[in-house]
Amino acid sequence: MRYIADLVAFDYHGAPILAVEVKGKKGTNSDWAIAMRQNMILHEYFGRPVSYFLLGLPDVFYLWTKNDQASPTKSPDYIVNPREIFDDYYLNLIKQADHNGLEMILYEWLTRLPYKDIQTLPLSIIESGLYEKLKNADIKYEVAL
Repeated sequence: MRYIADLVAFDYHGAPILAVEVKGKKGTNSDWAIAMRQNMILHEYFGRPVSYFLLGLPDVFYLWTKNDQASPTKSPDYIVNPREIFDDYYLNLIKQADHNGLEMILYEWLTRLPYKDIQTLPLSIIESGLYEKLKNADIKYEVAL
């Protein structure tokens, strides 16, 4: 059974670049994120290869690059605090958002990311290569991988 990713970014050839899983849980750590991703791999969440995987939570984003399914216990390559990305208005929305609300906020952020001034972005988004990859991407909701 293929699982539905909350958000998926596709390149101009239609290949998935980024899968995003949104969770409402707060106060997690890297070990929790690793176990979550490992469970997703064991249950064949990633039916197709995806270069990047973002686990988006209200208080932290865990980003894996080279999302190698052969390494299910790999630590996130980047841990990003939403305060590095969003202004107070969006941070307030995130605090009040349910799953769908957080999904919409992340969708908006990902679709606008390529148009942002590179100097306003967290270094992790640039270093990871995600900024460049999303320049010509098409972001879709609820996609089976």
